[in-house]
Amino acid sequence: MVNTDAPVLSKAEWMAKLSQRRESEDVKMTAMYSSYVGGITFDKALMSLPLDDFMVHRGMGVYDTATVANGHIWNFSTHCDRFLESARKAGIKSKWNRDDIYKIVNEVVAATGLKEATVRLWMTAGPSGAFGINPDKCVEPCLYIVVFPSAYIDTSKPDAKHEVPADEVEEVTVASDVVPFKPPMLASCKSNNYLLNAHLFMKAQEKGGHFGIWVDENGVVKESCTMSVVMMTKNGEVVGPAFDGGILKGTTMRRIFEICEAQSPPIPVTQRDIKKEELYEAKEVIMCGGDTHIVAAVKLDGHQIGDGKKGSFCKLICDAMSEEMATGKGRKPEDYVPVNLALTVPVEVDGQGLNLLVDTGAPQTFVLSNDTLYNGKACNGSIYGLYVGRPSGFGNKLKEVSFFDGKKADIVDHRADLKLGDHTVLDVQLGIVKNYTAPGLSPHSSLGLGPVASSRGIVPLLDQLVTKGIIKTKEFSIYFHPENRNEGELLLGGSDPRKYHGELVAVPVRDKYRWIVELDNIRIAGTPVLEAPNSIIFDSGTAFFGATLQVLDTIIGHIEKSFTSVTGRKLAWHRKEGITYFVCKDRAHFPIIELVFKRLPDAGNVRITIPPELYVNEVPNSPLCVLLLYEIPLDEKTFVVGITLLRDYYINFNADKRQISIAKSVNVSQAEHSLRPLMNKKRSPPALSLYPYDNLSGIQF
Repeated sequence: MVNTDAPVLSKAEWMAKLSQRRESEDVKMTAMYSSYVGGITFDKALMSLPLDDFMVHRGMGVYDTATVANGHIWNFSTHCDRFLESARKAGIKSKWNRDDIYKIVNEVVAATGLKEATVRLWMTAGPSGAFGINPDKCVEPCLYIVVFPSAYIDTSKPDAKHEVPADEVEEVTVASDVVPFKPPMLASCKSNNYLLNAHLFMKAQEKGGHFGIWVDENGVVKESCTMSVVMMTKNGEVVGPAFDGGILKGTTMRRIFEICEAQSPPIPVTQRDIKKEELYEAKEVIMCGGDTHIVAAVKLDGHQIGDGKKGSFCKLICDAMSEEMATGKGRKPEDYVPVNLALTVPVEVDGQGLNLLVDTGAPQTFVLSNDTLYNGKACNGSIYGLYVGRPSGFGNKLKEVSFFDGKKADIVDHRADLKLGDHTVLDVQLGIVKNYTAPGLSPHSSLGLGPVASSRGIVPLLDQLVTKGIIKTKEFSIYFHPENRNEGELLLGGSDPRKYHGELVAVPVRDKYRWIVELDNIRIAGTPVLEAPNSIIFDSGTAFFGATLQVLDTIIGHIEKSFTSVTGRKLAWHRKEGITYFVCKDRAHFPIIELVFKRLPDAGNVRITIPPELYVNEVPNSPLCVLLLYEIPLDEKTFVVGITLLRDYYINFNADKRQISIAKSVNVSQAEHSLRPLMNKKRSPPALSLYPYDNLSGIQF
């Protein structure tokens, strides 16, 4: 019976009902970015767009899809170029270029932490405030991006590999006089108007097929409902329909052609009109789309295709694509781009979902807002999200916060309700950024975990949590999952012995304001690097190892020497603007870097290792890699080590005892307690665990 009740709901009631519905449904989406809102959300109830957006009520929107495989965005330039071309054909005035879109996609994927995923992008003319026909009335074009887990890999298995499967189906053709084919403009533009495609699918299902293959009034093959059609003839030629404006320029079909041409000897490829009768006589017929969707049509309109099963050509394509996605083999650098991860946690500030950079190098907790000026201009979006609202300390004197890398933020006080994990902490002091200066760098929001505030009037978050009775001690732990170093957990108020091997070995902190310990030496292939011990800061807001130029040159010299002893050749590298570049393939022969820390007197030293996969990073759109070893200013005597370089370890920071404790991380079964990931929101956020005041022996959610 239809429910005809139409009660008037408050905003809170509406959101509660919407959240309940979305939570009860199998929603695959992990994260959504909206340029209209200016940020990313992990709340499925908020993954929406305005009803007056022209894509909704006038169909003026385009979309495309990309794949994330093995932590890399695969074949992206092809998808993005088609995406922008579709927007141009649709008359949407894009304010984004390919680099802009890549940067945003990278940030959204990085925020999810997914290494195997699908990315769906939409560009629309934007909302207009009404339902007219003139797109010039729209406020602005909008970009929406959704990321969801890959359907082709079990991401719960750390050793699972991305494999492109090939389904077998019995297919049917559907003539254009039964379901009209799209006019050329809509056929060649990947618009959001797929009404006729949906009808093709429904008619194919009705006829006993699966997806359906369109043929025109002359019996010429066009495409499937969401895929291109390719055949291999009995003489070994691969044939696809011509891109004559009548069909979409399928990215997967184009990749198949490239794979064929790369074989030895090359498989001949051509594009021309294909009669449906030719498909009946073909050796193999496959339908392809979405990078990884390969379907073998083993029967068509009752005619058996080839041997009646998927053949060697289909297997060749699936194997080649699987290898590409796992290793990048055969792809240009711009089509196998690594995703850069940020050490972030999701929180709620006054009920608004935001992401904060976990920063042990600073005590201040602050957020970007919709009023923040970034390098003098409006801050139009960030992976950290934007707080909407006026700060409670509006009109107060601004406080300047400076960072090691030259960034500066002017913040104003704000009192907020801060939700950390399952705990909502009332009346927390934090800052809202008014001005952010960072030439060439992105702005960030911060969860400050520095031990003591050096700025007057700033109370560190840990101190506030202790005062409010949320935690008992001013300590926290950072844990990375050994089977996937891009996943982990932040625990406030204690440590969890289940997550590390042996005992936590303590190193004394030697500074009141920063997490500084004494570095006894650096060893490479057993050879010491330093002439004397040096101070070093543990900084989770940094992704590199920082030292003086003299020390960096010595480290690189030892890396060169080790490389030569293994390969018999000299390592080619160059430095530009303080960054050291080399060819990525050489990193396979780089040594482990060992850091040796001073413990208490007569207690021996603590040794931790950094493998090359953690201190080397790939450069997007380039065959080059960089060493995450950067020069610090000459007047800065303290070295820096980013926590992301230490992802093999469980690290506990204790401000009360003035020590950092370290142990090797171990795998933990997720059966007893759901691990809340630090950089991966596969499970719904929040990704932060708190130890209760009266029970520090275990995690409670």
